[in-house]
Amino acid sequence: MISSLALRENRPIEAQIGRILTEKQLSIAVAESCTGGRIAALLSSIPGASAYFFGGIVAYKTSVKSKVFGGVRGTDYESLCRE
Repeated sequence: MISSLALRENRPIEAQIGRILTEKQLSIAVAESCTGGRIAALLSSIPGASAYFFGGIVAYKTSVKSKVFGGVRGTDYESLCRE
């Protein structure tokens, strides 16, 4: 769906997501790890984003993910070993 959105409009994907959420009276919040808050930054960069964007949490380290989210499903053992 996302790739088809990008092809239909000559606007950034975050603006298209905002338009769709506004039209459908939906909201969004994000929990991020390896994206380091970039998704939240993009979503909140659109004027009027507070109408649909509630916020985000970035938990990068596995131990922080466990504390913040109450456990981590599908633990990525490679990243755990690096910690």
